Amino acid sequence: MDTLELPPPNAKYYVHRQAGHYVSPPCLKELGLSPEDYRLTTEAELHRIWETDTAAGRRNDKERRVVPDSACRELGGFQQEGRSLRGKVLERLGILPRFQSRWDDEGNWRW
Repeated sequence: MDTLELPPPNAKYYVHRQAGHYVSPPCLKELGLSPEDYRLTTEAELHRIWETDTAAGRRNDKERRVVPDSACRELGGFQQEGRSLRGKVLERLGILPRFQSRWDDEGNWRW
């Protein structure tokens, strides 16, 4: 059973508030979108937007002002498959090398 690696709080995204969606930087390139139409933000900022939306009574994706882009989601642009649970144990024991995250320490994408 594989695990999922979720983005760190400083992971970068591009938000298009008027269109109501966001994409990861790799998806921006992969989908041929123009960065000029988007504002660069972070995972932590997206959570603040969601909290504001929830406080305003918008409880699901259709009511929220910003949601993940469906094409980017299908490309795997928001999460990464991680090691199996057994692999994580072997990594902690030093038998396997450290898992290469999709994000560096500054939140930049390595995809």
